[in-house]
Amino acid sequence: MANTSELSEVRLEQSGVVDTLVDRTSARRLLPMAFVIALLSALISLFALFNASVGATESYQTRTFVVSLTLVVGFLIFPTGRKTWHGRLNAWFLLDLAIILFVIGTQVFVFYEMARTRGTLIAGLSEIADWQIAMGATYVVIVMELTRRCAGIPMLLIAVVFLLYVLFAEYAPAAIAGPNTSPAVLTRNLFFNIDGIFGVPVGAMVDYVIIFILFGQMLAAAGAGEFFTEVAMALTGRQIGGPAKASVISSSLMGTISGSAIGNVVTTGSVTIPLMSRFGYKPHFAGAVEAVSSTGGQIMPPVMGAVAFIMAQLMGVPYLEVAVAAAVPAALYYWAAFWAVHWEARRLGLTGMAPDMVPRLAAVMRRGWYFLVPVVFLIVMLAVGGSIIQAAFFSTLIAFAASFVRKEHRVTPIRLLKVLEAAGRHSIVIIVVAAAAGIIISVVTSSGLSWRMLAILVEFSENRLWLALPLAAIIALILGMGVSTTGVYVTLAAILVPALVQMGLEPMAAHMFALYYAVIGLITPPVAMAAFAAAGIAGSPPMKVAMTTFRIALPIYFVPFIFAYDPVLLLIGEWPEILLHVCTAFIGVWFFSTALWGHMFVRTTRLEQVALLAAGIGFLITSEIGAAIGILLGGGVVLLQLQRRKSLRAAAGEAG
Repeated sequence: MANTSELSEVRLEQSGVVDTLVDRTSARRLLPMAFVIALLSALISLFALFNASVGATESYQTRTFVVSLTLVVGFLIFPTGRKTWHGRLNAWFLLDLAIILFVIGTQVFVFYEMARTRGTLIAGLSEIADWQIAMGATYVVIVMELTRRCAGIPMLLIAVVFLLYVLFAEYAPAAIAGPNTSPAVLTRNLFFNIDGIFGVPVGAMVDYVIIFILFGQMLAAAGAGEFFTEVAMALTGRQIGGPAKASVISSSLMGTISGSAIGNVVTTGSVTIPLMSRFGYKPHFAGAVEAVSSTGGQIMPPVMGAVAFIMAQLMGVPYLEVAVAAAVPAALYYWAAFWAVHWEARRLGLTGMAPDMVPRLAAVMRRGWYFLVPVVFLIVMLAVGGSIIQAAFFSTLIAFAASFVRKEHRVTPIRLLKVLEAAGRHSIVIIVVAAAAGIIISVVTSSGLSWRMLAILVEFSENRLWLALPLAAIIALILGMGVSTTGVYVTLAAILVPALVQMGLEPMAAHMFALYYAVIGLITPPVAMAAFAAAGIAGSPPMKVAMTTFRIALPIYFVPFIFAYDPVLLLIGEWPEILLHVCTAFIGVWFFSTALWGHMFVRTTRLEQVALLAAGIGFLITSEIGAAIGILLGGGVVLLQLQRRKSLRAAAGEAG
C-alpha cells in the first residue's frame, strides 16, 4: 500500500502554481484557481514569518487560523473528482466549495467567539452551545477527509480506530476496556480543547516547522542546492566511487536545511542519480543510494524533519537538545551509506571522476560561500541558546539577502512569490497530518488508553526491554507502510514510548528510537516511498531499488537498539566515555557494512563475511566482551585481506 502522504509530496513538487500564472501559454481557465491557491499558500508562509518575527502569538488563535487556512487551500489542491487542481471543474467542485465555505464560517463565527469567551469556558462559567458542538464535530470530519485525500487511507483508518475506541470503550477487549465517551465530550476534547486537533503536533508546525520549510525553500531558490552538490563533488569526485559519495554528502548537506526525504530526492537526485549511472553504477543502485541519503535528512541536524519539532514539544525540551542527541546517530547513518558506495565501487572496479570534471573546492567556495552564512548563523544561534523561532526567521532573511550577491541567484519578486507559495503549499500535508495526530494523542491521553497499553506491553514482554524494543520497531515499520513519519512517531510516542521509559529506558533514547524507526520506514520494503521516488529518476524497477536501499541501510536498523541500551551515543554522559563508545560504534558500522558488500581490500570469502558481521555487532554492543570479539575477528580478517592483496599484487607483477 503506497504511503499517500509521500505521493502527495511528489504531486506538490510538480504542481507549478506560480509557473501557471506567469506562463503566457497557460489556459485562461486555470488562472483564477492558480491565483487563489498561490495567494492563500503564500499567506501561510507570510503568517509564519509574522509569527516568527514577534516570537509567537497566542496559541489557540494562531493554530485555529493556520489549520483553517490549510483546509481551504488543501481542498483546492486535492479536489474531489479531479486528479489535480488544474483539472477541468465539474459538479464535484460544488462539494469542495461548500466545505471551504463551512471552514471559513467556522473560523469567523465559532473560533472568534471561542477566542472571546475561552477563559469563561475553561473556568466552567459558560457552556458550549449545541450548534457549536455540531459545527465542531463537522470540522473534525472535514479534517479527517482532507487527511484521507493528502495523507492516505491508512492514516485515516488509524484515527478512526482511535475515535471508535473512545466512543465504545466499554465494548473493547477487557485489557483495554474503559468508560464510553459521549460524542459531545469527544467533540469538546478534539475541537474546543487546545490538546485536540490544535494540540502539540499542530503547535510545532505553526511555531517552528513552516518557517523552517520557508528557510529551506529560500535557500533552494537562491541556488544552495547546486552549491552543496558542487561542494560534495569537489570533496569526493576524485575518490573511488566519487559520484555516489558526492550524492551521500550533498544529500546530507541538503538535509541540514530541508528535512524532507522526497524533497531531497527530487532536488539532489536529479543531478546525482544520472551522474552515478554514467560513471558505472547500476541504475537501481544509484537510486538506492540517493533514497538512503535523502531520507537521512529527517534526522540530520541542524534542521531535522518536522517530526523532530513535535518530539521536542512532547518531551518538553528545547529543540537543540533533540538536535544534539541526533548528531551521532545521523552521522552513523551516513557513515553506513558512505562505505556501502565505496565497497560497491571497489567490487565493480570503478574509479573516480577525471580531474577536469571535478570542480576545485576553492573555486566553488569563492562562488557560493555566502550560502553558508545563513546556515552558520542558524547553528550559532541554536548553540548559544537563542530562540529557535527567531533563529529561523533571521536565517531566512539572511538567505534572502545573500541571494543578491550574484545576479543569477537573485530572489526576484516572481521568485519570492514562488518561494512563499511553495513553502505554504508544502506545509499543507504535514499540518493536516499533525491535526490527525492530535486526534490520536487526545484520545490516548483523555481515555487512559496509554496506561492500559503500557500495562499490556509490560506484561507481554515481562518487563524485558530486549523483547519490547523489537516489538516497537516492528510496529513502527508496519505503520510506516502507509502512514507518514509524523503519524508513526506520534502513535509510538503516545502508546509505546511511556512503556519503554517505565522499563528503564532514558526518555531521550525512547523518543529517539521511535523517531529513528519512523524515519527509516521510508526506505523499508515493501513500501519504501523514498526509494520509489528515486526509482522514477533512475528509470529502474521500484522494488529493485527498494531492496537495494534496504541492503545499503541494513546496519542503520541496529543503531537505535545500540543507543537505546547505550544512551552515551546520544551524547548523554561523560566525554571520555562518549568518545570511546562513539569510536567503537563507527568501527562496528564499518565492519558491518564491509560484511554486507563482500569486499574490503579484495573480495571477501563467506567465512570472512560472517566474521566481519560478528565483529561489527561486537563493536556496536559497546561492551568489553563485544569489543574483544570485534578486535579478534575484525582484526584477523583485516590481516588476512592485506596478506591476500599482497599475494595478488605479487602474482600480477610476476605475470606482467
